[in-house]
Amino acid sequence: MLSTLYFFFACNKKTNDRGHFYSYPINSYYVGTHPTVGVSASVYIVDKENAIQFQVQLKGGIDTNVYEVAIHSYDTNSTYGYATNPYIDLGTIQNNIPIFLESSTTNYSDFREKFKGYIVIHDPQNVSKDITSQIIFGKIGKMW
Repeated sequence: MLSTLYFFFACNKKTNDRGHFYSYPINSYYVGTHPTVGVSASVYIVDKENAIQFQVQLKGGIDTNVYEVAIHSYDTNSTYGYATNPYIDLGTIQNNIPIFLESSTTNYSDFREKFKGYIVIHDPQNVSKDITSQIIFGKIGKMW
């Protein structure tokens, strides 16, 4: 009987499988020299109790380039409409290998229900804050 109860409780662990998928086409304001045909990005966020796991994939990138990826807060007082310092620095994508990163900057619920921000993937040849130099630029967080 005791072994049956142990098996029941050991196999009945609750898992948290909340997640959300975002998809981004090439930034329509982009004016750089990076090829734009077939360029897109996807971000999948997963609730990890006290953190959020970000899975970021860039399609159509150039293998030899290193792409900086960050999430910035929405900021109407900024020249560009978003805070210049990243809210969450997601790292870099190289050789089109996806990023897997956990961040405890905020929790999943606050990110999905309160946070207003942008995902930014910079043109490696022109890392600038101006949205015309970013190959991917799109809203992330709550629906706004």
